[in-house]
Amino acid sequence: MKISDSIKYTNKDVILYFYGGIIFNIILLLLFFVILLVCRNEYVKFLSLLFIIYNSYLAIYNSIPYCNIVGVCTDMRHIVNYLHDPDYIKKIGIVEKIMKYRETNNSMENIDTSLLYLPSKIVNDYDMTIALIYIAYLSEIKDYEKMGESIEYVLSNTNNTINDAQKSALKVQQIDCIIHTNFDVKKLKEIWDNNFDKYIKQMSILSIGGLAFKYMYYKVINIDENQASNALKKFQIKKKKYHDKQEIQETEKFIHDIDRCLMRSNK
Repeated sequence: MKISDSIKYTNKDVILYFYGGIIFNIILLLLFFVILLVCRNEYVKFLSLLFIIYNSYLAIYNSIPYCNIVGVCTDMRHIVNYLHDPDYIKKIGIVEKIMKYRETNNSMENIDTSLLYLPSKIVNDYDMTIALIYIAYLSEIKDYEKMGESIEYVLSNTNNTINDAQKSALKVQQIDCIIHTNFDVKKLKEIWDNNFDKYIKQMSILSIGGLAFKYMYYKVINIDENQASNALKKFQIKKKKYHDKQEIQETEKFIHDIDRCLMRSNK
């Protein structure tokens, strides 16, 4: 399914698209079950059994309306979101356009600003994603006052629609705002709960941005110079292999801002 402003899809098209992965897993499951029954080679039978287990797991997992710790949604989660929001596909398209722009540009200066907005209601995962992108944009243009207001707006309008991954992503934005406005160590400690700690550990595996937050944790919250130094070393190692120059620049700036805040607070 190509997401485009000029293409309109029916409910059946969209639901079948998101069901595609589940259907394909079931087809493979049945295929390998037949191979298991008719094949006499023990090695092939063993491999077929592994593929049956693997595809059964994927089919069941994607049939659950779930969003994991880093915000990746299952197929069923997409279907549920779409059934509750007819503009869901349009919102996916907006996020895709922004992501494609970021892949080829180092800043948001020349982006189509009509893509950047704060949703009037936060009703699903992509509303939250669009809100987080808008807040990140405010951070990039250094409009921290509006950024703080936007964070408060999102927190007061999410009700029960926000999941743990989205809460953690919003906390990342909150910390960024605190670092650049009122450097409040007490507030930083309140934000850093067990769920957020798990999110940052996962984030540090997937991106270098998580390493900057680990550095901040050991420099500001749970002071441990050795651990802070290790986080910096891991960042330098990962930086050599990392391809996203924009994220490298943002991470280096964040680390610099932490050090600057610490120097200012020590004075």
